[in-house]
Amino acid sequence: MKRLLTALLTLAAPGLLHAQLSVSMKLERTNFVKHESIVAIVSVRNLAGKDVVLGGPGELGWLQIDLQRSDGTTLLPAAGAPKAESTVIKDGKTLTRRINLTNFFLLTDPGTYLVNCQVYFPPLQRWLGAEHKSVFRVSTPRPAFWERTVGVPASHPSAGRYRHYKLFTGKTSTITPGGNSDVQYIYLSLTDEETGDNITTFPLGELLSYRDPQATTDRNGNICVLYMTAPQLFQYMVLDVDGAVIEEKAYKGLPNSSPQLMQSQSGNVAVRGGVLFDRIAESDTQREQKKTLRSLSDRPNP
Repeated sequence: MKRLLTALLTLAAPGLLHAQLSVSMKLERTNFVKHESIVAIVSVRNLAGKDVVLGGPGELGWLQIDLQRSDGTTLLPAAGAPKAESTVIKDGKTLTRRINLTNFFLLTDPGTYLVNCQVYFPPLQRWLGAEHKSVFRVSTPRPAFWERTVGVPASHPSAGRYRHYKLFTGKTSTITPGGNSDVQYIYLSLTDEETGDNITTFPLGELLSYRDPQATTDRNGNICVLYMTAPQLFQYMVLDVDGAVIEEKAYKGLPNSSPQLMQSQSGNVAVRGGVLFDRIAESDTQREQKKTLRSLSDRPNP
């Protein structure tokens, strides 16, 4: 009888696990460039009808990431598994973790990859994988349309070295509830000039290619970029030699005045033309206008 019960429990375990926990993994985009961060979002929903304690077996954490190339080759993590200490999920709640895959796997080879995750369920001593694998592609960056080498400021710990900025464009697919949407981004790549080591590569934002972006560097070696994000809307960004954003503003073009980058003889950079644009205030105004129009349309005819 004990053997029969054990066999029945073993057969029922996968279904029981799915009834206890719902595990999913998704990516916000499907296309990335070499050296760019690739973030996977892992969600674990507790359907057990009671609080559940997640914890891994032995020295392992409760979360494992499985990564393969399209040819079926398994990639082993170069920097161990993501840190997943024991934690409690309340009944009916969902636990979410954002995992930067490039922190654990070497993803510099162009190609297509498949990623999945497994969550350990201590009560039944089983690993449960997400129902669907996520697919993404890593590509080689396009040639730069603008680049410049600058010296690291004296106040920086790496003073005396040189950094190389590159700006390039790339198309990607953003995953939305309504399906995938193709979007063009403007990218920044920052490398150590002497070693060639990549410091950071990431998209600055969505780019409308109706007008070419403008870029320069200021007296402190910061990169200043002005690019169009929508008709008559422009984004201005200033980033330091580590790729950190130190200034970000939006501008709106006027019929007789379009935003332009201007640089003084002293090396200071500023935007001239157009007007500052507050996206949040604009959205609030549009919502209020919609409410007003709706309330007017709701009035009965006299």
